[in-house]
Amino acid sequence: MTTAAATDLDDAKRRFEVLKPLIDRGMRIVIEAPKPLIKSAMFRCADKYTQWNPYCHTTLPTREDIEARRSRALAFQTHVLAHAPSSIAIWDPLPLLCPGSICQGMIGGKPLYNDTDHLSGFGNDLLYESLRTALQ
Repeated sequence: MTTAAATDLDDAKRRFEVLKPLIDRGMRIVIEAPKPLIKSAMFRCADKYTQWNPYCHTTLPTREDIEARRSRALAFQTHVLAHAPSSIAIWDPLPLLCPGSICQGMIGGKPLYNDTDHLSGFGNDLLYESLRTALQ
């Protein structure tokens, strides 16, 4: 283990101590895995009159690109959780936000994001049941 990784792990263990009173009361702690980011604010492209805009024709990220971009953070979260109490878990929204090989930013013509990284109401609704299950 590198010095930086050991320091990160020590820092994480200190943070778990802050959560200990909650864990001791039976609470479940859920850490969200990194969400995919979309280069364009897709809500700007949802209406028929905006679809001609060049802004709406940027290259969409592939699932592979998203996985690579978030791999380091997810690996760190997984490593830290290996040393965490069992009541702490990772919840991953990626399968719902990017169900195919290309992360579209929209499902059924409805934008998942308000901008490039904040979920829309539709995006929140899409994730609700999965997050609710993770919190139980």
